[in-house]
Amino acid sequence: MLTRRQIRIKTFQALFAYYHSTIDVNAGVANLYKSFESIYELYLFELRGILEVRNLALELIERRKQKIKPTFEDLHPNLRFVNNKILLRLANDPKVAKAFEKKKINWGDDRELIGRIFQQLLKSEAYLTYMNGTSGMDDLEFILWLYSAFFANNEIVHQLYEDKNIHWAEELEPAQMLVCQTLQNIAEEKSNILCDIFKDESDRQMPEILYRKTIENDKYLEELIIKKIANWEPDRINISDMILMKMAICEFLFFEEIPVKVTINEYLDLSKLYSTPKSRIFINGIIDKIAQELTEQHIAIKTGRGLLQE
Repeated sequence: MLTRRQIRIKTFQALFAYYHSTIDVNAGVANLYKSFESIYELYLFELRGILEVRNLALELIERRKQKIKPTFEDLHPNLRFVNNKILLRLANDPKVAKAFEKKKINWGDDRELIGRIFQQLLKSEAYLTYMNGTSGMDDLEFILWLYSAFFANNEIVHQLYEDKNIHWAEELEPAQMLVCQTLQNIAEEKSNILCDIFKDESDRQMPEILYRKTIENDKYLEELIIKKIANWEPDRINISDMILMKMAICEFLFFEEIPVKVTINEYLDLSKLYSTPKSRIFINGIIDKIAQELTEQHIAIKTGRGLLQE
């Protein structure tokens, strides 16, 4: 499942688009959840890619058996790779097959790239030693290596993703996290190996609430921020800084279970990605003061885990 940081990032991107367009709020929410579906589709596409490598191995074994004069090795192939327990579970899990079918996930014309990956795999030392049992890697470790070497860190594969969907380039990290979690789920013999996008209903609702509340309370949030800025006009504030601060204040106000310090730290980290080098200090000074004020006035009320100070 996605982390709350990844949920915040997607929500920030949706709000940034809203403040730069005339998009309807409901349409914005719909687009926001489509972006999460896009991550899920990339995740499934990567899982399908791993299975396509196995499929090519099976096809090669069959072709060799069909030779006019097959060798002993052709008739008695090393099946360690195609019988890798991680790949077997992935290939035979009905929920995985159903997800592929529902989302129409297949490599189609792009299978040629899988062919190149397979040829590189066959020549790799890691594959050769795995097949003869001297690599020291178990089934999970080998598939994680394969995924890392030929998918997760393959610029040609990344370019293909970007060509297929312009958003996939920025969605690669969360999709990769889901792939690795799925492989780990198989190793742990869990009944449901596929990952959900959201951990629970609270996380599922978080992006919509954060998106809507930021927009609905825009004027109030901006007033809180302006009061803390000496000798600054609102128009001089970087739009990314303003959105991040508004989102943080919304968390203070509407997410009772999230501790104030967690919210502050999360948005300071996001400022490193989406704002200027000096933004961290600027944002920290503003939202820290607002948090203190809202808490003292009993406007920002925290419960449960939200009461934690760290």
